[in-house]
Amino acid sequence: MHAVAGDDQSVYRVLNQAPLFWNTTLGALQAATFMVLGRIFDQGSPHNIDRVLGIAQRNPEIFSRAALGARRQGRSDTPPEWLDEYIRGVYEPTPQDFRRLRAYVHKRRKIYEANYRDLRHKVFAHKAMTDQAAVSALFAKTNIRELQRLFAFLNSLYDALWQLYFNGNRPVLRPRR
Repeated sequence: MHAVAGDDQSVYRVLNQAPLFWNTTLGALQAATFMVLGRIFDQGSPHNIDRVLGIAQRNPEIFSRAALGARRQGRSDTPPEWLDEYIRGVYEPTPQDFRRLRAYVHKRRKIYEANYRDLRHKVFAHKAMTDQAAVSALFAKTNIRELQRLFAFLNSLYDALWQLYFNGNRPVLRPRR
């Protein structure tokens, strides 16, 4: 928000018409961002991405041709005429696919742990740190582009898993802007 307002005077003027609202919104967005990153990347979180990948890997039958065929058939008593041909081209994931996805997650988790975990734990989640200089030092380790890349990766991972589950496509992480 600050970058956009700094670059565009009309945005700056609009934000200054209700600064309390925009400062509150900015604070809420920051808190939500760091809380969500912790839920996704912290190993102790019951919602972390490794648990999702573990469930998928331990239950390969949910990605089977038969399971996808049943999802595609829906509640119909008879399968559509195109279903058999469609199912023949379906990709069934291997343990190697999930190892590859976990390696990508591991790489992103290292970024989170190095630059964002302490900020999340000590400032946003538990308020263990109140010294402004220490808080500023934690914020200095952050990078907006890096955060954008983390969230773009998570979106790409979501899409890969969605495509695997709903369309039977091989889980490929596509680059995102």
